Amino acid sequence: MLQSWQSYAKKPSQVALVVDVSGSMRGEKLSAVQNTLLNYVQNIGSREKIAIIPFSNEIKQPFMVEGTPQGKAEGIKFIGSLKAGGGTRLYDSAIFARNWLKQNFKTDAINAVLILTDGHDSGS
Repeated sequence: MLQSWQSYAKKPSQVALVVDVSGSMRGEKLSAVQNTLLNYVQNIGSREKIAIIPFSNEIKQPFMVEGTPQGKAEGIKFIGSLKAGGGTRLYDSAIFARNWLKQNFKTDAINAVLILTDGHDSGS
């Protein structure tokens, strides 16, 4: 039923996932975020796209993940490569994601920004 809903009834989505990989995310926090991302990627539908935007004191370019088997596999590999370190440009990364989404806006899709962080800005 879920697969039918994703394929036929649910509106496509494009989500910018802003992921805090600063030093304060070392250990259990980063593991929890990676597990959340893995679960999300494994369950996206074929018409969904996500842009993973890691940030610390540097904001990385979006890593695009599509809901295809190959896209999911690449996303899972990317998520496993995330390492914690550096400062936290939380506010700058939120603005970066908003601007990216505005530039890549899809009128026929749900467009959203989701931020995964421990919530402490130290560099914007």
